[in-house]
Amino acid sequence: MQARTTTRPSFQQSMHCPSPPPPHRAQISNKYSLVYVVTKLGLLFVYDLETATAVYRNRISPDPIFLAVGSTSTGGFYAINRCGFSI
Repeated sequence: MQARTTTRPSFQQSMHCPSPPPPHRAQISNKYSLVYVVTKLGLLFVYDLETATAVYRNRISPDPIFLAVGSTSTGGFYAINRCGFSI
């Protein structure tokens, strides 16, 4: 009996970033020309307004975001998570 030789398919590594989950709040900052996208899972995505390129992404809260509102004076936003902490 002959030994089976199996060839594994080679997969190329993708540089594509996965799309973010549905946003809880999207805030446009005219002051900095950025778009802030906050999800209910506590993730923050920041995009350049003119080129739509991703600038930053990170988890800003381990707990779900309960409420998020824009702040025109600072050019950003305020968020409150389910535990009541302001971010």
